[in-house]
Amino acid sequence: MSKKEKKPSDSTLAKQAIARKYNTALIIVSCSDGYAAVDKEHIQIFKYNKDINDVSSISTYHFSDFNTVIIDRFAIKAIMNFKGLHKHFEFIPTEEIKELENLLRTNTHLHVEKLERKWHNKILGFRSQNKFKMIFASLVYLFIVISTINGCVDKKIEQQKAAEQDKIEQQKITSVAKKKKAKEDEIKALKTDDGQPINVPLYTKYNVKYKSSEPTDIETLKDEAVMKRFEKMAEKYNMSVPEYISKEHEIVAANVAKAKDEAEKQKEEKNPNNNQTSSESTDGSYSKKAIQSTLNRLNKDIDSWKAMNGGKLNKNDMAVINNDLKFVLEHVQDLESDVGTNSQIEQFKIAINSHINAFEIGSANDVSKLIIQANAL
Repeated sequence: MSKKEKKPSDSTLAKQAIARKYNTALIIVSCSDGYAAVDKEHIQIFKYNKDINDVSSISTYHFSDFNTVIIDRFAIKAIMNFKGLHKHFEFIPTEEIKELENLLRTNTHLHVEKLERKWHNKILGFRSQNKFKMIFASLVYLFIVISTINGCVDKKIEQQKAAEQDKIEQQKITSVAKKKKAKEDEIKALKTDDGQPINVPLYTKYNVKYKSSEPTDIETLKDEAVMKRFEKMAEKYNMSVPEYISKEHEIVAANVAKAKDEAEKQKEEKNPNNNQTSSESTDGSYSKKAIQSTLNRLNKDIDSWKAMNGGKLNKNDMAVINNDLKFVLEHVQDLESDVGTNSQIEQFKIAINSHINAFEIGSANDVSKLIIQANAL
């Protein structure tokens, strides 16, 4: 048997057992003594044995022994009193009462009398009209009604409370979401001092207004990537992120100056008397190396600054570029002193000055062309 298949009740099994044995029975019902099979001639009473799933007959009452049947019907059962000259039989069916009454009226010789009771006299506790029983029954029914009403009311109150709690929770969630959205919109509406959109992650985490490069397809320029780079640099210099951002240009300028000092120091170490060796004076190799290294470093710095500023260069960047290019011009002059002037050097000097002017008006983005010319010197 499947778990989902409902097991038949004892009543169903008993009636099936009776039907298998007595297929002439017109009606099979439950009664006070067990089960009964009723046909046109008699009523046979059975007991059901659950262990063997079978029934056994315990008594039989033939209608021919009776003249009259008095039916007293109640809410859930009926009392049928069969009366004859020598016999009396009380049959109490608990189902199909109307069908049994019709069978007795239409298929037997019995005179059927039906006691008429008001509906409330059919209720348990009111049938005997005993005042004590009626009062007790009334109290019981009142208790049942009140308990039922209270149960319904309590359930409704619980449902209302649950609904109100769900509503409050939903309102809280909605409120938090609205506040979060409002905060995000407020942050997105903020601008830098020069009117540019801000880097939202940086502002949210460190309360710093730094220019955003988004929308962009370049991973290193996305707001999160920029913030992580600042965090890494701040850790390197043992600073907070806001402190590093505020001092970044100073740090970059200091690094550039340090690189220049190291270059000058190396030059002095190679020429302690400020006089180059005969080979350097002949081919200007030192000046060429200084020019190339300065331009290569500057080009890397420019790429880094643009990555931090959304592909643009600010005033501080321009100042460093201007100083570096002038530093390159000084080495070009040294080169002229070493090897003399020529068309390549003159063109290179013109190109450097053109780049200085181009950076000032914002039409130059790197020094890669200068690097190519420097390598050809």
